[in-house]
Amino acid sequence: MLKVIIINKSKWKYYTIIGTSGYFTFKESYKHHTSKEVYEPEISFVNSYFGILNFKTGIEHKLSNKLNVRYGPNIKLSLTDVGLNHRILHTIGLEVNLFYNINKSKVENKN
Repeated sequence: MLKVIIINKSKWKYYTIIGTSGYFTFKESYKHHTSKEVYEPEISFVNSYFGILNFKTGIEHKLSNKLNVRYGPNIKLSLTDVGLNHRILHTIGLEVNLFYNINKSKVENKN
């Protein structure tokens, strides 16, 4: 993932993140009923290491020295076929993250 901070103010940041991710399918099965037969396909262990393109943008607010909240839209685009029916899946959502840094201490100004 590549994160670019577009605006960096003391209490907030505007950022964009782009990268790839993957998925692992351990088992997938369906039961299709037709007028003449029942079809039950099944596959196991399908992996796609870089099959999803991720794009996020949003705002990160500094709530305190140790607490930040980040929110914004995200888009995930399939770069490969998914599942038995070889579908291309795209998702759009709203991501909200809360970060608490247990190691962060105040930095002293030594000027």
